[in-house]
Amino acid sequence: MPTIEVSKDLLYKQLGKSYSDKYLEERITMLGTSVEKVEENQTQNNDKKEVAILKGKAIDGYIAGAKVVYKGYETVSDENGDWVIEINNSKNIDEVGVVTISGGTDIVTQKPFQGILSNIVEKDDFGTVQYLNGEVTQVLESENKIFVTPITTLVVASVKNGLSVEQARLTVADSLGLNVDLLEKDPIAELDSNNSEAKKQASEYIKQALIIQKTTEALTQEIADENNFQESFQAVL
Repeated sequence: MPTIEVSKDLLYKQLGKSYSDKYLEERITMLGTSVEKVEENQTQNNDKKEVAILKGKAIDGYIAGAKVVYKGYETVSDENGDWVIEINNSKNIDEVGVVTISGGTDIVTQKPFQGILSNIVEKDDFGTVQYLNGEVTQVLESENKIFVTPITTLVVASVKNGLSVEQARLTVADSLGLNVDLLEKDPIAELDSNNSEAKKQASEYIKQALIIQKTTEALTQEIADENNFQESFQAVL
């Protein structure tokens, strides 16, 4: 049912200005609305909102049910390790930030994941969704997806040690004998590549990630403590 728009100005035109404010308010009430309700309806009918969207995947083997956190915004990875975080205010996005992964279950081994993984998030990694009155009006997808692995966690540790994001990625990739582009891809999916070199690199990536994670767990005394994990990853460098 459409909203009846009623205001004092409208009633003045219809009834004349000789009527008091009290009478006009009573007439408005009789029409089943009020000045305040009209203003509220007008606001609701123009409710525009834009949220930022960050998509990624939790990988040490794919990790289902992992807690994913970016600047206090949280979500949980699905049965394939995929996750999406919605941020209701684009002002809360940093030029360079960090997303962390903890808990969950490795879907291959069916064992609980022990550790905390992370990756760098940059502003252009976000897409946006625009809403009007609760309905989606536009979706702008980012081409980037954040793959969070033990190796990307080394990149975060390197940045915290003072390197730029680009330098950290190059340094980590070079030290492990990997193509730097692979650090921004899903290594498990790359195993299905028709390119033999890509499959070889993906296999090496997964092997190195496993070694790094097991080494880090051995170095960490309190595995639930994020600071301890970061220190242990820095020790692996």
